[in-house]
Amino acid sequence: MKKVLFCALNARYNHTNLAVRSLCAYAATQLKEKKFENILDLRIKEWSINQNAEEIIRNIAEAFNGTEPDLVLFSVYIWNCSLIYKVSDTIKQIFPKMIICFGGPEVSYQSDEVFQKCYSPSFIIKGEGERPVSNILIKFAENKHKDTFITELLSVNGIFFRNGHFSGEFKPVQLDEIPFVYSNHSAFLEREDIKNCIVYYESSRGCPFNCAYCLSSIDKGVRTLSLERVLKEITFFMEQDFKLIKFVDRTFNIDSNRYLKIWQHIIENHNGKTAFHFEIEARNLCAESFEILSKAPTGAIQFEIGIQSTNPKTLKAVNRSTDIESIAKNIKQIPKNIHIHLDLIAGLPEENLISFGHSFDYVASLKPEKLQLGFLKVLSGAPISEKASEEGWQFMHTPPYEVLQTPVLPYRDVLILKDIETLTEIFYNANDFHYTIRFIEEISSLFGFFYLFAQYINKYKKGVPLLRKTIDWFAILAEFIPFYFSIPFQVPLLLQEFFQNTPNQCELQNNSLYAHEFLRFDYIRRAKTSNFSSWYQRYYDKNAHAESLHKYTTVKSTRLSYANSEYEEFAINPLETPIKKQKTKILFLYAEKEKHSTQNYTTKENTSFICL
Repeated sequence: MKKVLFCALNARYNHTNLAVRSLCAYAATQLKEKKFENILDLRIKEWSINQNAEEIIRNIAEAFNGTEPDLVLFSVYIWNCSLIYKVSDTIKQIFPKMIICFGGPEVSYQSDEVFQKCYSPSFIIKGEGERPVSNILIKFAENKHKDTFITELLSVNGIFFRNGHFSGEFKPVQLDEIPFVYSNHSAFLEREDIKNCIVYYESSRGCPFNCAYCLSSIDKGVRTLSLERVLKEITFFMEQDFKLIKFVDRTFNIDSNRYLKIWQHIIENHNGKTAFHFEIEARNLCAESFEILSKAPTGAIQFEIGIQSTNPKTLKAVNRSTDIESIAKNIKQIPKNIHIHLDLIAGLPEENLISFGHSFDYVASLKPEKLQLGFLKVLSGAPISEKASEEGWQFMHTPPYEVLQTPVLPYRDVLILKDIETLTEIFYNANDFHYTIRFIEEISSLFGFFYLFAQYINKYKKGVPLLRKTIDWFAILAEFIPFYFSIPFQVPLLLQEFFQNTPNQCELQNNSLYAHEFLRFDYIRRAKTSNFSSWYQRYYDKNAHAESLHKYTTVKSTRLSYANSEYEEFAINPLETPIKKQKTKILFLYAEKEKHSTQNYTTKENTSFICL
């Protein structure tokens, strides 16, 4: 048999690749129709980009019971292309007669450049791969002489060749023609742990919008998988206790008749374990959706919503709606049991540092569980790439193609936003500092706070690295808090519009105290610890701890009760608003680890509190 290997290099070990599964499953059905299933042996292998090239090369060389494949197809993305180029060129050097093919968004719109960078691929597939790949494999099954195979592919549409020839456009397959890849044995090959991975699922392709920075804007129209099949496959995921299903639909909630039935089905049949992640357009949420979503188990449904900017000029420049108020109104109506991610993109047209700061504060005011700050990627083929070239933008010419500076955002400001991105991940998104950051957000500009915090760290702590331990970040923030609440009178001119309401000295002192107490509360809330840093002033009463345990819990084992609880006193009640000075004793009850081992979706708290 001829040996064909579909290769995927994922961003992380717990990610999966939908593309190779879809290509392999569809091709298998077409080969079976032609009665070629016994001529080709199709296999899938996955790695992560954190594995070294030598290991991947060896795995490919031994993929078929210790022998190499005859044909290798690589799924190429922005995050894995550099490693794939290295691996493919090396494997071609070892096995010169091996045929190598590339496909995927990273190579579909720049085939000439890819052929120049990488000598190993004989051809590159453009766009959706199911139809071209199946036709390629049929030709491969029919081929009698390997030396003539590439020439025989000239009749297969959708292929770029090394000589610059493109074989022509093709009609994509209908989604219902593609088998369900996760019930197919090939999907589980090499991934026995797939149920615990992030699994990507597709119920539609295409996007009705025309965002200038996105490759999805190139493909017009939306094609969908039949609703009956989507509901059936969602049921499979829940019956099999999959952990997290991420819908890759570019805009999931286009048709209310469709998306409401899908959400209703999840809610009515939920297993208490599987989480479903959707990328949605907030403006499209209908009134009925809020009522349906309110019945969902907490954490069962997650939304990712791209706001990108609140600057009307910026939104107009990238062909997005400028009706931010309607978007915000709908986001505020999403029930609290739905986990929300809101996205911003730095480096868009007409967006300078101050404008982005206002976008940041506005999105933070909507109180998402995660605020994801990304940087514009100037992708080949996306409409914005022409604007970037015409206006002299500077951006990386190798992956990830991130913007370096624009006419209104100099490189120094990009560096500031990079630091703010890091601090947002650590202090806003990680949940370790939830109460502290939410308090600061209520009384001041969160963007201004992170800007000044980054300046402080760069000046006194040798920069904003990612690799500090959480306990170290607590200490740095504890040190910065009194500094921050002493500086509103010395705010840099650049930031003055973010600090227009200057508190008096008494308010500053109170806010500093409150922030410090919230930080102490977060420190104990996050996990049981015996390691109290020098910044943390302890107010512990062992007798009060024991008394409260016996009063509010069932003590079966004194050792376990103490191990899963903590007692502390605070100068405020961190669970009460409005905030006021009030000595408060709190018993912290930590969830036992084994109770959360089957909790597959994120909840805000694994700790409960009892005010004594």
